[in-house]
Amino acid sequence: MAGGKKNKKKKGSGRRLSLTERRRREQVQELQRQARKLMMAHRWPIREVVINDTWQEAQLASIVVCREREDGQLAAAMFLVDLGCMGVKDTFANSALNWDHYTRLRDAVGGEHAGEAIECSPQMAVKIIEEAVAWGQRFGFEPPALFAVSKLLFKGVEPGDEAVPVGHDGMPVFSPGPEDDIYAIQAKLEGLVGPEGYLYQPPPWLQDDLA
Repeated sequence: MAGGKKNKKKKGSGRRLSLTERRRREQVQELQRQARKLMMAHRWPIREVVINDTWQEAQLASIVVCREREDGQLAAAMFLVDLGCMGVKDTFANSALNWDHYTRLRDAVGGEHAGEAIECSPQMAVKIIEEAVAWGQRFGFEPPALFAVSKLLFKGVEPGDEAVPVGHDGMPVFSPGPEDDIYAIQAKLEGLVGPEGYLYQPPPWLQDDLA
């Protein structure tokens, strides 16, 4: 019986990852790297938590939490929170900041329409974030992937008991940001609650553009 050589599969001869798959893998690896760093930083004492003073009337909160190591190194996370409709829209975290870097991040809480940065209890900040996430999820809006990492800086903080207003009379209030796809989001809301089931509120930046 004639023998034959068996074809052996070469290592690494599997299918190539697509560009989208490679980017997704890189994003996951970056999130894991940041999570490892922030898992250490969440043990540092909280130095401060700030929020814009107009968050209730604007239904848009910019929250920054800062933790400080004994040697002065800072870790901070920022959350852009939409209490009207979409929950946590954006977030950022860094575990290797000095005071100058952190100050610039903190100053970003204010702005032409955002009001001034004021102190906020960690418990209240967690309450605002959790209520916003739950509200946004009711309408199909999930926090960005980095939220799972950023929220580590609030690890161990229980939410406060204060009431946090979301939406208006049980309806979502959509006030778009400059990066939002207005028509796509409106179509999504209308598919879930109908055209009369949500409120549309033109944001100040759009009103200024139309003026």
